[in-house]
Amino acid sequence: MTLSEAEAGSDSPSGVRPRLARPTERGPALRLILSGDPDLGRTRARRFLRDLEARAARLRLWVAEGPAGLCAGAAVAATQGRAGLLFHSPLAGQTDPESLASLVDAVGRGTSPAEASLLQTLSSPDRRRERGVLAEAGFFHLARLVSMEKPISPRRRPRLSRGPSLGLGASERRLPFREAHRAAFERAILASYEDTQDCPALVGLRSIDDVIAGHMASGQGFDARFWFAFFHGTDPVGVLLMNPAERRAIELVYLGLAPPWRRRGLGTKLLDHALAIAADAGFAAIRLAVDANNTPARRLYHDAGFRPVGHREAMIRPLTEPAR
Repeated sequence: MTLSEAEAGSDSPSGVRPRLARPTERGPALRLILSGDPDLGRTRARRFLRDLEARAARLRLWVAEGPAGLCAGAAVAATQGRAGLLFHSPLAGQTDPESLASLVDAVGRGTSPAEASLLQTLSSPDRRRERGVLAEAGFFHLARLVSMEKPISPRRRPRLSRGPSLGLGASERRLPFREAHRAAFERAILASYEDTQDCPALVGLRSIDDVIAGHMASGQGFDARFWFAFFHGTDPVGVLLMNPAERRAIELVYLGLAPPWRRRGLGTKLLDHALAIAADAGFAAIRLAVDANNTPARRLYHDAGFRPVGHREAMIRPLTEPAR
């Protein structure tokens, strides 16, 4: 049950009061999030706000107010798929651990499950103190996400004249995404989640409708030309989902296989198809993020020429009961 805004904004034992930001406090709240100081970074704050509003179905700003004034800020960008992205003040400037913990806990209790089924944060590995504060406020570590990228050379672009195939014979079915095929995509995605090594703690926390909506919102948005589900007869085999991204790149949003079809070389075939499709469409690079603990997937991408370009720590706080 979500607390009312008044309850969520009650004073902590230290006298810090977390609450929704007033309209006149939007600028200071954003500057606190970016720098820990409400008087710094105005230009950066405006750019940050534009980026958040572009990706969010709804944006809510929160502040923590202490005896000396505003001391911490947080923003929740509720995206498609009801995943709330949480941004918060660093432990610097006017923000201390107790103020941040009080604020983040209030944000979690004050965010309606109708807006988000979970809150998620992404941080650089060196922000360990802040992740400790988040853990006190009900978050748990989900995964270290490794960002990988591979350039696509225009001189070596294979072409797919008849679309991707996994070589499963006459019983193979390849479905592009259409609303008429939505139920088939749901079955294929859910089958690929069985015993997955890619962020397994996420499984069951969101409905399949929210999962698909979240995938559609990745990158610069959904493009049906780059979504495929594969079946052997009526049995789901796997899925390949990609979306256009910025700077002439395409994002590999999700690649997954159902358990009976793993360790047969089909992951390599799916990835080869992803590269060929991206090349045919004229993209210059393909990007992805993978759970650092997903050794088979990391090996697959490494062998295909993907190289790490960074990593982030993901933490989540569920706001609803697991999806059934």
